[in-house]
Amino acid sequence: MDGRVVSDSRAEPGGLPKTFALGAHEVFSCWDLAIPKLKQGAKARLTCPSYFAWGTAYTWAPIGGEPIPLGSDVYFDIDVVECNRTPEFTEYFNQPVTTTMQPNRCMWLHLVEADATGNEMVLTEQEGRAIVHNKQRGDTSQQWKWTDKQKLVNIGTGTELDDSNGDATLGKSGAVWWYDSENMRIQKRIQAYTEDRNSWVMNKYLTVPKEKLMPGSEADVLMARAAMDTNKTWRIEYCDDAPHRN
Repeated sequence: MDGRVVSDSRAEPGGLPKTFALGAHEVFSCWDLAIPKLKQGAKARLTCPSYFAWGTAYTWAPIGGEPIPLGSDVYFDIDVVECNRTPEFTEYFNQPVTTTMQPNRCMWLHLVEADATGNEMVLTEQEGRAIVHNKQRGDTSQQWKWTDKQKLVNIGTGTELDDSNGDATLGKSGAVWWYDSENMRIQKRIQAYTEDRNSWVMNKYLTVPKEKLMPGSEADVLMARAAMDTNKTWRIEYCDDAPHRN
């Protein structure tokens, strides 16, 4: 509110207008609430309390070279250049799929971020949920196969991996998955554009809770569970000494 400029789409790299979908949490809540009241061509000043903008998060200003003071109320001068345009999305269903997951071959899916702890943590079925747990070579609930239909099936239970409810579970019918080898992520096949985009925006990559990341330390277990949102990076190890089941 002191007039210091901390963000300006014309001054930031590219100098292009910001493009976003309203109501999809892609911009500040202040914008999501105010912009629907404007029309194309409108100019307005939005006065935003801190909790609808940067809040108390430590944020380095996009321009200006200084951090934004915590809890700052801010205002934005907005020009509505264009609205009511359906975004253009890639048609995912027709894209080629590159994967190192070989169909119908037994494999372990290692959590890469656990490698630094000295623990081998792998994707595991436990009471119908997907977690990561210390690797035990003879435990078939930790072994998976990727089918010709691009489903991830747990070899121990025969159930398929899904996360349609925001929680990684296993059942009779699972999601379609493939392995993004460049980013080492297990990626869910997502739908093309719909009016409610939040479902596929929030569930694009496999994220599951971590259990017993550092055995013997309950504090470390709780810290691991709290960090579940960063659990997205995986590497594949084939079970060369395990049976291959079709």
